[in-house]
Amino acid sequence: MPFLQSSVEERRRDQPKRREERVEQHYLRRATRHVRGYRRGRNQGAEAYDQVVVGYLLQIAAELKNTTGADAEALRRRTARLISALKPETLRRLLTMGGHSAQRNAFVLDATHGMAVDTVIDIVKAAADANNQTISHGLVRILTKLSTQAEIGHEVSKPAADSALREQVQSLLSEWQLADPNPEDYRHMLQYLSTSARVDHQHEQAAEPLNTLRLVQMSLEVGTWGPLVDRSIATCLKEGGAGTLAEILRQAPPEKTVSAEQLRASLTQPLAIAAIASREPLDEATLDYLMPWLSTEGYAALLDVLGSSQSRVTRRKLLDRLSRTSLPVIDLVAGRLNDGRWYVQRNMLLLHSRLGGVPEGFQVAPWVGHADPRVRVEALRLQLELPGQREAALRTALRDSDPRVVHVGVAATQQECPPRVLPVLIELVQNPRTSEDLRLLAVQALGRSRERAALDVLMAFVDGGRNMFGRRRLLPKSPMLVASLRGLAATWRSDGQAAPLLALAAGSPDEDVRGAVK
Repeated sequence: MPFLQSSVEERRRDQPKRREERVEQHYLRRATRHVRGYRRGRNQGAEAYDQVVVGYLLQIAAELKNTTGADAEALRRRTARLISALKPETLRRLLTMGGHSAQRNAFVLDATHGMAVDTVIDIVKAAADANNQTISHGLVRILTKLSTQAEIGHEVSKPAADSALREQVQSLLSEWQLADPNPEDYRHMLQYLSTSARVDHQHEQAAEPLNTLRLVQMSLEVGTWGPLVDRSIATCLKEGGAGTLAEILRQAPPEKTVSAEQLRASLTQPLAIAAIASREPLDEATLDYLMPWLSTEGYAALLDVLGSSQSRVTRRKLLDRLSRTSLPVIDLVAGRLNDGRWYVQRNMLLLHSRLGGVPEGFQVAPWVGHADPRVRVEALRLQLELPGQREAALRTALRDSDPRVVHVGVAATQQECPPRVLPVLIELVQNPRTSEDLRLLAVQALGRSRERAALDVLMAFVDGGRNMFGRRRLLPKSPMLVASLRGLAATWRSDGQAAPLLALAAGSPDEDVRGAVK
């Protein structure tokens, strides 16, 4: 008999639970019958009937709030199917007829604790309409996404998504959000993205840019940050969306300064700057917008791109921007002069010239004697600006074998030609193998010199000796004659040797000759 006694005791213990289950199933069966009748239109328009149906829903929500176990889970699923079977306007009508706003809020709270997550969202939207309140479409999308993850997401994320959804609904009851400012088409697209838990690879690729941008923008709006946002920014930069991110930053709400600063810091990190500068064609607008906030490390990233870019246009644009900084980047530039590529060395020398400085103890000699004349050109231009090295740079440039390098030296003598450099310049002018352009440029430099050696050279290019009657004459007209006359008129007009020749030029029937001495 002990066996029978134990069975009786077990049935007594389980009796409250079975009674509770029978009550819940009773409520659900009756509510289901009434709702089905409502859907078939047999009681449409009867307010008392609406209130009866809502009463059953309220009782089911209250029972589920404090019920656990497998049977409760089955009841939740059946209730979810029941609610989802209703049209949105039907559910909204039922809640409108079911009592005042406090009662509706209580029903939503009970549903939040006990019903399935997708059912909760349907009830929340219907309750909002019944209360003449508006839920932001963005918030609805977030809740829908949480609902999807709570139902079919990863096992690790399911509990977190379920808990987050219910907390957000409870918080929502205290303060309704504003209307969605997004355009209708964009809203539909976001709604589709939020309700799709898994998509095929093609759709996933198409949706990725929108997802990343949406996440960044939401982070700015709500004032929060996290690893997901950092990954979204990295993905966006990889896909060439730096300009869009910069535009989002420009339009960031003024009160969300912390999130805006975080986004700006992310966009100005060295890796982000390298990604922006490496894409072709160069996004100048985005780079110019971010450059005021760049650190020294950010400029180091730009220098790396300058060295690796295969586009001459991009290198030129980066050079222009790098040369305008006031940050201490001289050492970074000098450190890249050991690169074996000629154009990298030339660009670093050019940057030194534009930035107006070199590191302490810097020696330019290795690049002045470089095998590539394009490197020598920039090295000599830099040496001309270094204190105490101008004269040595002029001598080296004027004696170089490459006309491009010689031109640098001759152009520098236009401002000033040191007396000890003058013989080298005269030697260049008198060399018949020197191109006419370089000789004319050198004559112009001689015309500014007050050294007697310069006067002698100019006179040699002007004086044509005497004719058969013993009168002095000019050499036949040539570019060298005109240039020399111009130099004599500018510096030696009152000299006894030059004055007679200048007088002849002033009375010449040739307009160019007369113009040279005016």
